[in-house]
Amino acid sequence: MESSLLRKNKRFRPVLSILEENEEILFISTFIRKTNNATTAYWSFFMAFVVLFIANLFLGHAAGYPGRIWVVAILGGIIGGTLLTTVLHQLIQAFQYKLFGAKDIHLNFSWKRMSFFVSSNQYAVSDKQFSKMVYCPFLILSIACVIAAFTLKSYWSLFFLTTLLIHSFYCMRDFSLLSYLKKYPGSYLYHEAGSKKTFVFVPEKD
Repeated sequence: MESSLLRKNKRFRPVLSILEENEEILFISTFIRKTNNATTAYWSFFMAFVVLFIANLFLGHAAGYPGRIWVVAILGGIIGGTLLTTVLHQLIQAFQYKLFGAKDIHLNFSWKRMSFFVSSNQYAVSDKQFSKMVYCPFLILSIACVIAAFTLKSYWSLFFLTTLLIHSFYCMRDFSLLSYLKKYPGSYLYHEAGSKKTFVFVPEKD
């Protein structure tokens, strides 16, 4: 739906706008702890990835390597892997925006967050569409990292499992937003490129 039409539609009302980083941190810490199917899925995957990382570090392919190799592989996953998965994550979401019918799509970079993010200034996604935008890049990149870790082995396994953990942590914001939308079935969300705000509109009760 076009965001301008959403704003004019009296059947919907705004309930949330996030701008400052301190607001965002409080929002994430609040709603990622709510109990629903989105947060249950997130924490289940995250804990499984932590177990994989620890098992690989002490029992798997990385166990026989000296400490300096561990450090290089982990730092490589934190820096190089993070940049790669962040860009790929946003490109997947940009492609999804395109599939949904959005026209004005922006790939932005925030120096404060040190990360890329995609926005569509004139298009609002429904809660169901946003759910697909959350799960699709999360699952695609997670599966890719796991396959790479157990295919390449050696110190690359530690590199890709570190990347997997960092990318999962990066996805926490999306899952917290999805957790919030669970309160309002039929709601819409959009990111305003100019102000960098995130808006949520929910249907009025009859």
